[in-house]
Amino acid sequence: EMWRGKYERLFKIGAFINQRLSAYTDEKWNRRIRELSRLSPELVASILQGEFDGKLLGRIVVESPAFFGKAVLAALRRMSKTS
Repeated sequence: EMWRGKYERLFKIGAFINQRLSAYTDEKWNRRIRELSRLSPELVASILQGEFDGKLLGRIVVESPAFFGKAVLAALRRMSKTS
């Protein structure tokens, strides 16, 4: 139970991201890879490892505010469609 409490949120985030990525066309995938290439290797590694917390979001905002802004706008659009 303690393990579940610690990791459940990370698994949910990972599953959400996996669903989104699996629906990408080749063109969209290439576009996202170009966007990721603008981030530092350390930051990309943290993202791929699923280290989703406030510290990671802060690092993304500092390194690439446009990358973070696109993600926030996409999340808001999805939320508005479901409500």
